[in-house]
Amino acid sequence: MKKELQYYYVHGLHSSKKAKKFKDIQIKYPNAICLDWLVGDNLAEKIKDWVEVIKESKLEAVLIGSSTGCNLIVQMNQLLATSTIHPKTIFLNPLLSLEQVLIKELMPEEVEKYISEINYFKDYLLIVSDSDEVLDHKKISLQIKESNQMLISENDNHKLLKFKDHFETIDAYIHF
Repeated sequence: MKKELQYYYVHGLHSSKKAKKFKDIQIKYPNAICLDWLVGDNLAEKIKDWVEVIKESKLEAVLIGSSTGCNLIVQMNQLLATSTIHPKTIFLNPLLSLEQVLIKELMPEEVEKYISEINYFKDYLLIVSDSDEVLDHKKISLQIKESNQMLISENDNHKLLKFKDHFETIDAYIHF
């Protein structure tokens, strides 16, 4: 019997719940919730609030993050680590270090101060574009690459325009 799942999406910088990626997620997973944030928000407080939302749910959590949202999800999972909740986690072009940012002017100080240097996590699914013009995925640590499933989206950019093509892989990861 399949477990009942609750999908949570955390978007990247300069995005929102109105983004095409989240709309695609909602079509595939109708109960998906966007954990929305804005530049200028206290992201440490947002992360704590989101963790409480997940803890209050009766359903098993699946976290999907895009770019900066991935960094926030790692911080959420660190807070959840002491609980019995261990979400399946999918990252789309993850920002795991400020060193990855190719265009430094894109990262506002109001967000930069909340970005953690992420060197390790395991058992996540990472989908990265081979032609990402915003983040350098070669800077993802070898430890992370060896401890997680990694899928390269060929001939794709930071927006991950071929995102829908990867739902079969995402479903296989979630239900494994």
